[in-house]
Amino acid sequence: MRTEHIRESSSTVLSLTNQQVSALRKLGAELASKKGWWGGDDLASEDRSVVSCLWNGDDKWEVMVRNAIGVISTVDLQLIVEPKIALEHFLHVLRFATSMPRLVPSPAELVKYKSFWNVIVAWFLNALHIAFRGGLIRDYTETTEVLPYVRGRTAYIDAIRRYQRGVLEFDCTFEDFQSDTSLNRVLKAAAQRVVSFGPSSAAARRFVLLLDDVGQLRYGDMRFEIDRRTARYADAFLLAKLILANSGRSLLEGQEKAWTFLIRTPEVIENGIRAILQKHFGQSSVSKEGRKFGALTLNPDLLFSTGNIADIKYKLNKPDWHRPDLYEVVAFATGFGAARAAIINFRTNLDGEPQASFDVGPIKVSNICWDCASFRDPETAESAFVEAIGNWNTFAVT
Repeated sequence: MRTEHIRESSSTVLSLTNQQVSALRKLGAELASKKGWWGGDDLASEDRSVVSCLWNGDDKWEVMVRNAIGVISTVDLQLIVEPKIALEHFLHVLRFATSMPRLVPSPAELVKYKSFWNVIVAWFLNALHIAFRGGLIRDYTETTEVLPYVRGRTAYIDAIRRYQRGVLEFDCTFEDFQSDTSLNRVLKAAAQRVVSFGPSSAAARRFVLLLDDVGQLRYGDMRFEIDRRTARYADAFLLAKLILANSGRSLLEGQEKAWTFLIRTPEVIENGIRAILQKHFGQSSVSKEGRKFGALTLNPDLLFSTGNIADIKYKLNKPDWHRPDLYEVVAFATGFGAARAAIINFRTNLDGEPQASFDVGPIKVSNICWDCASFRDPETAESAFVEAIGNWNTFAVT
């Protein structure tokens, strides 16, 4: 299978066949219209298609995946979609957004992983290895089998009818101590998904074989809750759900299948940034709150206890203000009676200085960047970002 690396929300010119373009377009429309691809919410519904393919002459096409990272596969083409900011910075924010276990702890270790998908796979396989050190966990589960003897609850009427035909068999329902549990079925399904993608498939295949006695995923298995007895599986289970909840299969023409693993990025970044600020300033100091004004509701991403507001834009900082974003944050500040408003975005180019603050009537509008350009280490970038927010909002940084 041919593999191409592209960056989210950016056009990349690729050589594609008409069949590949058709498959990508159809898959993109399905991704945008089916909430199940996105873990059960409606985040994707605002886009008519996640994947855009525009003809660029001959067999060249401009391909873009909007606001999502991960992997998109057709029969003979795999697109690995990277975040628009440095991977180590994205993963740092992602951990706060989803309680992601820190199984790949340093930027130096991240360098060897060429895509976000490979990082998730590395985390998952490492978490499985740690979980299975203590042996495969088993539990009592209800099982129904036809046996030549009575065990547990039995359908006696069916047994009498069989006996009259000369067959001594009983439909028995009983509790059996086995490995075919909801937890293990989720882990096996995620490992099988990793095998289907190819990267690290040899290691994932070993785990699938280890779970040979475990059945296929059933309805309700994803709702399993980790308890004290299964605590060592917590990281592996979280990552398995991430892989399965954001994966999907599309049946295209004939027998062709397309597998995809995508995470929509704007909401992840928003939730991660809010969680980082709450960590430093306290849960009660930073929140998200909407207010209704007639038929209109204003929903800034960040409302501070000082009364100031900010909006998080998962965009790269540019020399000029983006007018729609500016008008939006001014409207938020006006509705909330805020003296200060800020647009939060990301800096990836040392030449791109953050925009200067200026006054819009009584409102001081500022641009505050998470600086990926000056700080390779995301923890250093976090410290600088939090300090900038504290200075803007007159908080004391802890």
